[in-house]
Amino acid sequence: MLSLWLSPKYRSKPWSIHQHIEELAQLFKQVRLPSTTTRIPRTLMDYPKFKANELRVLLLFGYVIFSNILPNAFYNHLLQLVCLLHLAENRRIPTHNIMIMQSLGESFVVEFPLLYTERHYVQVVHSVVHIAATVRDFGPLTHYTTFNFEDQLGFLTRTCKSTRRHAQEMISNLQLLQCAYEHLSDSTINTSFKENLLSIANIKQHKDTIRVRAYRRTLKVNQYAEILFPQCQLVFFNRLQIGNLKLSTSPSAADALADDSTILFRSHNDLSMGRIQSIFTLIETKVTFLLVDYPTAFEDFNCFVRNDDEFKYSSIQSCLKKDSTTCLVEPGNVIENVFTTNALMENAILFAFRTWSIALKSDLFNYCF
Repeated sequence: MLSLWLSPKYRSKPWSIHQHIEELAQLFKQVRLPSTTTRIPRTLMDYPKFKANELRVLLLFGYVIFSNILPNAFYNHLLQLVCLLHLAENRRIPTHNIMIMQSLGESFVVEFPLLYTERHYVQVVHSVVHIAATVRDFGPLTHYTTFNFEDQLGFLTRTCKSTRRHAQEMISNLQLLQCAYEHLSDSTINTSFKENLLSIANIKQHKDTIRVRAYRRTLKVNQYAEILFPQCQLVFFNRLQIGNLKLSTSPSAADALADDSTILFRSHNDLSMGRIQSIFTLIETKVTFLLVDYPTAFEDFNCFVRNDDEFKYSSIQSCLKKDSTTCLVEPGNVIENVFTTNALMENAILFAFRTWSIALKSDLFNYCF
């Protein structure tokens, strides 16, 4: 689809937006991704060279740049694929979402030849209709990403040091690792060695306490924070690490390649999304807080399937920049980083996406998009 839209070969077709490629490239630069993103996409001008995860990021998060440029019929068709893939990558997928995914997949496949002609209705487009069944049988798409297997193969390759008999050396290394794993429950095992083994096996070790560390002190003072704590001495920071989660303030992330300032957090038993304006610590108690701007009014993502049925998806929300307020958030209420973009100019689009650390590698993204 990306080639159909942007390739000069199809410039005379009704779906072509080749003449807007430079404008789209500028809009795509406004896509703000967390530092945990596996591969930060290159400029859209290099789209023929995009890797699978770059295409994935563009499809799931950068689709909004096409909203005012792609003709409505083609953009609404794109939204069906966007919503389908978001649902397919959720960590937990209830049964009723499988039915929604099936409707979205069928609608996408039926409409594709009507929009792009039979000539471009290739096998990988047809495969979209089977995504719902695949998720029903095997779980979310992230459960069988090939990147995990490639990481393990890369590790085994790096363990080979000899110039011959590589297969025998790999077998010996695997046997050595298997023997080492048998001692993971041993309380006398070296802590650093245990952590290395767990990282190799991609096993996350449960910790009762999560370390919170504020760093990169700044002299910029937030007046609202001083109003909230008038009797306390405050120290302000640009960065905060909560376990493995890295956060930053919005001003400090403005010129950075990655943006860790937009978060999903818990507030009064509800989930909200917002941007971190300030990170500060009370000197007396050494307690750290975040000041977060979050929207007071927002709209859920929506798309239409066949028969004009409307589906809304609350994990993607849009809001007007001016309709926001500020709240105090404790580090323990921060859940994860989310994605944001200002590509719509007057709107800020916020995404709650729960699989940042996993990159999906699939021919679906290489060919369908």
